[in-house]
Amino acid sequence: MASHEQTQRVLVVGICALVVGALASLLKGNGGGLLGVLGEAASPWLLLGFLGGAYAGKRRLGFGALCGLEATFFGLLGFYFVNSFVVPFGPYGWFTDLHLAALSGVKYFALAIFSGTTFGALGAWWRRQLSPILVVAVGLLFVGEALVRALEGPRFDQYVDQFAAIEVVAGLLWMVIALSKTRSLRRETNYSGVPLSKV
Repeated sequence: MASHEQTQRVLVVGICALVVGALASLLKGNGGGLLGVLGEAASPWLLLGFLGGAYAGKRRLGFGALCGLEATFFGLLGFYFVNSFVVPFGPYGWFTDLHLAALSGVKYFALAIFSGTTFGALGAWWRRQLSPILVVAVGLLFVGEALVRALEGPRFDQYVDQFAAIEVVAGLLWMVIALSKTRSLRRETNYSGVPLSKV
């Protein structure tokens, strides 16, 4: 991959992740109701790293890992930047609100170092090998998280059933779309005569 193409892909990943993070913060709002509960889901953040690695790092796992980290990190930046406007932190100025918002996400930025690089590398590996097993595994993360949250029912009160249903549907929808894309890319690869490991 040419250096200018790499740079372009890195920019696209960063910008898209910022937008996704900002939208996630807007949807979550102050954290109340069903949207607030959905805003606590971890699986979408893992998927963000996976997609960043799949898009930008299809030839090199290390580059995919870095792009997965970039996607997760920039997504969190967008999320907490918008949080500084959405969440009432008190009678402070905006810079203090931004500082408090960033502090509230320190542990997630730390976790992003592991999750972003791991899922970015997995995304790059999927793009290179086009293995359907990986996309199914990512979809099962949504289903697994739904089951865990269902077991924590009292914490989420009346929203646990809706949360679980939405996560399961999201996981199944991801699997259908991603498996279809995997089949399509495998057909293109076979027609071009290029071995999967070289794509």
